[in-house]
Amino acid sequence: MEQNILTIQDDNRFIDWEEEINNLNFNKTPDGKTLPPEQRLSPSYNTKLRNAMLSMLEITTQVGGVLVEAGKMALKLVFEAIKRFPNTACGLLIIGTLHAIANNIPFFGFFLNGLLLPFDLIILGVSLIRDLVNTEMFKNFMAACGNYVNKKVLA
Repeated sequence: MEQNILTIQDDNRFIDWEEEINNLNFNKTPDGKTLPPEQRLSPSYNTKLRNAMLSMLEITTQVGGVLVEAGKMALKLVFEAIKRFPNTACGLLIIGTLHAIANNIPFFGFFLNGLLLPFDLIILGVSLIRDLVNTEMFKNFMAACGNYVNKKVLA
């Protein structure tokens, strides 16, 4: 059976993923600001994170006789999400960290995960709202709502 390879269909098909990952600076935000010293990752964690991302490049799956590069698709999705919604990405990282800590607590970790759910919703909601308020689409939507109300009030 012949096997086709389905590549990622994006604007730049010539992305060198290994170079992109090796050039990442995990101690800077997507907009280029340097993190405070207490939030920076150590070189050993940087290496572990890079190795995990590089191993994701090799993940493939077969869908209906077509080989799909699922690892590259996942990395592209993660990079785009961080660029477009940095607050939400940070909120998800905080939620994941809290649940990882809770899972390591014997006996009570399971119950603590249940108690963390309302806090997860608050963290995710606030970070998502902060990202959406800064978008041009939201500003245009608010302007359109204002115009609509002005027309109804003046009519």
